[in-house]
Amino acid sequence: HIFWVSEAAYNGFRYKKICSSKSSVLYNVINIEELNNSIKIDPEKYQYDLIFLGRLTYAKNPQRVLEVTKILKNQKDDIKVAMVGAGELENELRNFVKDNQLEKNVDFWGFRKNPYKILKNSQVMIMTSRWEGLGMCALEAMALGVPVVSTPTGGLCEIIEDGKNGFFFRDENELPQLILKTMEMDLTSFKENALAKAKEYSGETFARKVLEVYQQAILTKEYTYQVVSVFPIKNNKNEVSFTYDENASTVTLELTDKVIDQYQLHQGEIIDRDTFNTLKD
Repeated sequence: HIFWVSEAAYNGFRYKKICSSKSSVLYNVINIEELNNSIKIDPEKYQYDLIFLGRLTYAKNPQRVLEVTKILKNQKDDIKVAMVGAGELENELRNFVKDNQLEKNVDFWGFRKNPYKILKNSQVMIMTSRWEGLGMCALEAMALGVPVVSTPTGGLCEIIEDGKNGFFFRDENELPQLILKTMEMDLTSFKENALAKAKEYSGETFARKVLEVYQQAILTKEYTYQVVSVFPIKNNKNEVSFTYDENASTVTLELTDKVIDQYQLHQGEIIDRDTFNTLKD
């Protein structure tokens, strides 16, 4: 069986039709209690207007974050942005900050094993990804009550409900104003909706879906059964033992001589599951 982290990941697979019958979406797990505990053990203090949390790579398009920061500085000179993550674009991004006199506005934190207090103490999370499988950091932000402003791409469209628990921007020109608007509005209902959405991705949900898949696999698996022994007992009856599955598990049925002859159940004979079920009944 194949598990996909989102519908978008499955739909983006070129040969999805071949494996559609053995595919299902199993979203990643988020543990809200652990997030809050991680915040408690960080002794530092942070305060940011914007946070970018992710790899500094082409797919995440972090350049766009700094371009927007440059625009926003003209309207909010003291804007503070946290860039949390590492990647091959870091030097390019640092040079952009220097060339555009944004050193007082942008902090580079590199890779952080525990970035959650920085996230919690940011007003808005910005995601500029060109594509996403699911977007775990968006879920983490929602769980911590931080509104997400994002491109409508990949699995993010399965998490964010535009205007209800986050915001999508489709026009690059609207992004700076959308961020400022988000920073100024009352987000009480948005935070409640975001937390409710994050709770859908719990460990309990994950475990239940995995169990459902395994139970269905057991029900539909096409075992074959091989006769390993026929032992006469009494009154023309016999104990017939079969092995099945990859672990050579054994099951024994009590069958008459007539049934054995009818189905030719001699040692080494192989029957399918339907035949076995008929014999069992």
